[in-house]
Amino acid sequence: MSYLTKQDIMNSSDGKCFYCGQPVGEYWHAEHKNPKSKGGRWEENNIVVSCPLCNLRKSNKSVQEFKDCLKIRSTKRISYAVKMVLELLSPYIQDNEYDEICDLWKQIDNLISGIEITFWGERS
Repeated sequence: MSYLTKQDIMNSSDGKCFYCGQPVGEYWHAEHKNPKSKGGRWEENNIVVSCPLCNLRKSNKSVQEFKDCLKIRSTKRISYAVKMVLELLSPYIQDNEYDEICDLWKQIDNLISGIEITFWGERS
């Protein structure tokens, strides 16, 4: 494609953000997967539709750097939530059950650390 228009970009996305998959409506950004600051060009395979929130969060990160950032945030949020649940339940848990619950929490934590984030636009 010699000249890439915003309509071309929108048509290739089904009107959804490449990163979160949410419909973008009339407010969206033509976003560089590989940022201009890191050598990214205005080319068809480097431009995607992004909702403003995802684009601002991504900033000048590469797609992989953005994934890593989201994974760390998600893991911290889930770990914090599990910790809070354990603290709230601790008065009601028998001593022999507490060890089992802590073991279960460690298993959940291990599963969370193995989560692979896939952006909507990367799905087959």
